[in-house]
Amino acid sequence: MLEKEKRFTLFYDELEGNDFNLVGKKNANLGEMKKAGIPISPGFAVTIYANDQYLVLTGIKDRITKLIDPPSQVPLEKAQEASRIAMELVETAEMPAVIKDAILADYHKMCDNFGKTVL
Repeated sequence: MLEKEKRFTLFYDELEGNDFNLVGKKNANLGEMKKAGIPISPGFAVTIYANDQYLVLTGIKDRITKLIDPPSQVPLEKAQEASRIAMELVETAEMPAVIKDAILADYHKMCDNFGKTVL
């Protein structure tokens, strides 16, 4: 199994409070709550690594980097235009199959564990 830092998803029961750098604070706290026995809905987090890979695999990261290079010398108007373009790219890019498959696999695993399927 891949180490946590290279996974696209992590189930709440795999998370600890110090995993916020992998999944954000809210998801890491859900992991802590689950470990403490506090009832929470079953689920998993899509990782920050998955988001980063989405930007790389779709080419969005390269396109944005070219728009604002070097980043320390970008005029406000150019930064605003780059932001508009970035939002458009993120909203219209197709999810890479490797990420989509990982998310769906863990979704189905979660459904199997709880006897329900929504998709």
